Amino acid sequence: MPELLVGELVRQRMGAFSASERRLGQVLLAFYPVAGLESLTRFAERAGVSPATVTRFITKLGLRGYPEFQDSLRQELQERLSSPLARYELTPPVAQATRCSTMRSPPTSTASGPASTWCRSTTSRP
Repeated sequence: MPELLVGELVRQRMGAFSASERRLGQVLLAFYPVAGLESLTRFAERAGVSPATVTRFITKLGLRGYPEFQDSLRQELQERLSSPLARYELTPPVAQATRCSTMRSPPTSTASGPASTWCRSTTSRP
């Protein structure tokens, strides 16, 4: 099995692929890794190519066949799911901010009462 992740191999070799093979690469990357875990026929249909094109694509990635391709994807997925550090490295950071305001009542209430502080958490991606 290759040392690089399958997605990295596809990105590296995209320029060496035929137009049909590039379509496969684009579909794989767009639905990574799920598209590659489907049957060979379903993967080919999703990209609009023949099953033979899938086989050529897999060979150009340096793999011996579709079973090895799927084993590589499964192994990647297993490693990602079992390693908290890997999950952290693959997930973009989420900035958490809390905005507090002093007012008579929470924003959804119309009753007037004693002044209180309410906070709303906001999540944003950088």
